[in-house]
Amino acid sequence: MNSRVTYATQQYVEFFSRLVCWFWETLVKLMDILFDFLARLIELTLAVLNLIFQAVCFLRDLWIEAMQTFANVFRGFVNVVRSITCEEVEDFASACIVTLLWIGFFRIVKNLISRVGF
Repeated sequence: MNSRVTYATQQYVEFFSRLVCWFWETLVKLMDILFDFLARLIELTLAVLNLIFQAVCFLRDLWIEAMQTFANVFRGFVNVVRSITCEEVEDFASACIVTLLWIGFFRIVKNLISRVGF
């Protein structure tokens, strides 16, 4: 009978040992899966942050280029206006007045022709 108790105890210890090994291996595999998931999640987060950073840098560079272009256009306007002399303004005003007088003359002639009936 003693040998049967020993055999039953040995079977119980062996079963318990296998059960603990199975739990341990399952826990190790679950931890591997969890750590792999966390590593991939961190890698994905870093990739998304890198992409966002690149997009922000692109928009910043685009903004800087637009501001430089605007500054160059404004500087060009300033240079053009600065290079205009008083004589050129007077010549332009005279040309505008002459153009308005010619337009008025042609309207008067057109009205006279339409009244006469040609």
